[in-house]
Amino acid sequence: MLFQKKFLPARVNQHVSIIRVKKEIIDPNFLNLLLTSKFYKDQLLFTGEQGATRENLTKAQLEVFSIAFPKSLKEQKSLMNKLDSISAETQKLEAIYQQKINDLEALKKSVLQKAFSGELKTNEVIVNSNDVSNTSKKKQNHQ
Repeated sequence: MLFQKKFLPARVNQHVSIIRVKKEIIDPNFLNLLLTSKFYKDQLLFTGEQGATRENLTKAQLEVFSIAFPKSLKEQKSLMNKLDSISAETQKLEAIYQQKINDLEALKKSVLQKAFSGELKTNEVIVNSNDVSNTSKKKQNHQ
């Protein structure tokens, strides 16, 4: 795929426009973040649906499309840095949760294999290794 799925849905036809920014007014990367954000993407898609026969954005529609953005390039860069930081943290968390899902799936397979082979005892308890000492103490206190 030539582009990331996060950019879908999208409209493409023979009408292609290039947006050239005045770099002293808005950072091109910041504009990209704005235009691909859910808020502006939804507005652009809605604008493109206003045609009579086909969904597309005309040059005239793009020329009058307005966006709000910080006037300071420094503030734009600061916002991009914050978003990059949040994105990096999100990716770390996604990787951690994916590993947890993979570990749980492996544990499930292991437990099922033991259960079907008769190795799993009915009183066997599966616990997190961090909870083993706490669980053992609770069992001793209840006996």
